[in-house]
Amino acid sequence: MEKNEIREGIVNSIGYNGEGIIKEDNFVIFVPFSLPGEKINYKVLKVHKNIVYGKLLEVKTPAENRERPTCSVYTKCGGCQYQHLRYYRQLKQKSLVVQDCLKKIAKINIEVPLTVKSDLIYGYRNKLVIPVNRDESGVKIGFYACNSHRIVDTTDCSLHSSWVKDIIQCFRTYIKQNDVYCYSEQDKNGSLRHIVVREINGKFIIVAVTKDKLKNIDKLIEVLQTKFKFFSLYINYNDKDTNVVTGENFDLVYGESGLKQTDFGITYEVGPQTFLQVNNGVKIKLYSDIKKFVSNCNANFVIDAYSGAGLLSSIVAKCGNTVHSVEIVKEACEYAEKLAKNNGIQDNMTVHYGDCSQIIPQIIQGCNGDFQIILDPPRKGVDRKLLSIIKNSKPKQIIYCSCSPQTLSRDLGIILGTIDEESGEFVKTDSPESEYEISYIQPYDMFPQTKHVETLVFLERI
Repeated sequence: MEKNEIREGIVNSIGYNGEGIIKEDNFVIFVPFSLPGEKINYKVLKVHKNIVYGKLLEVKTPAENRERPTCSVYTKCGGCQYQHLRYYRQLKQKSLVVQDCLKKIAKINIEVPLTVKSDLIYGYRNKLVIPVNRDESGVKIGFYACNSHRIVDTTDCSLHSSWVKDIIQCFRTYIKQNDVYCYSEQDKNGSLRHIVVREINGKFIIVAVTKDKLKNIDKLIEVLQTKFKFFSLYINYNDKDTNVVTGENFDLVYGESGLKQTDFGITYEVGPQTFLQVNNGVKIKLYSDIKKFVSNCNANFVIDAYSGAGLLSSIVAKCGNTVHSVEIVKEACEYAEKLAKNNGIQDNMTVHYGDCSQIIPQIIQGCNGDFQIILDPPRKGVDRKLLSIIKNSKPKQIIYCSCSPQTLSRDLGIILGTIDEESGEFVKTDSPESEYEISYIQPYDMFPQTKHVETLVFLERI
């Protein structure tokens, strides 16, 4: 098999990243945007030993589950992987991914139920992060192509509501009318480099991320006022050459510092750095299930690790539990403390600012084993040191919420003793020993049209 060769094949299955997989002779061929059962023509882009990466050229025999994408830049933009797949099949595929990861990574064989659907399969995202870049052809505002920093210029995104189109248009107008010298990935110079927006009940927090001083900010405010009635505008300065979107300093130049939202009878405030699930409808379903399981456990203390702005902590505290909320982002901790006070649950909820692996061992000492722990870590999973501490401290129940089936599987394998680390690699243990068992596992479609899935797992002490 040679690079640039045009070949025909029949797709056998779908990979973790949503690509179709063809198995031919000794080769495994990955072709994005193709579906099982389809006969396709594809171009060979890269060959590495027996692994081949191809580009879909033609679908000769479409699968019954093929759907017409709604986005004009689908297959070019790297944001979505499943718009060509009917929604019910997306749900089934995400369940299979979780199940397969548990089997291959954690060496755990368990049947994973159908993924809980999102009521909105488009227009569900309440947060926008979109890069801005200047090149020889001009200024581009759009999303990165897959596995690159090449921006696919766009005017809209179907995963967000109609406001995203107005945001992009406002910034294009501001840039053009004020001759804004935007950031360039090539020469590392310029100002505006990202636009970040959070929408809460028709109100917006807008962040302009810039390397250098942004000119004529008053003109940007005027342009935004033509489309948005209620908004706050922050200027964030980020002069680092990294993949991190925002810098440390946020300057409020217009509007209120945060937005208020009410869920489960809890009113809370969201700021420009606050973590919040991007899909409100699925968030309610997910948190409702967590609340139910916490209520059914008779532990006196609940530790909420990676707690963000404290919404989940406060929901649990409102039920009468004594909650320790632990978060490393200072702004989020400040909002969590304000949340507890404003909702009259400060006696039940203590907010801790700092690294979970350093703070939680101190909290555990005061719980005398009478506690349960909620883990909702970033995509990289739980700190290895913290996992060891949790295992040794033996909480009554472990609730793990994850946006990565891969790191979830690794961490569950460690907790349940089904895998050990040897020379930097995880291997199956001969005789797994654990004081816990999985009593519940459920994926949730927090991110329709994409390969991503949220998974909730409850571990009960045997």
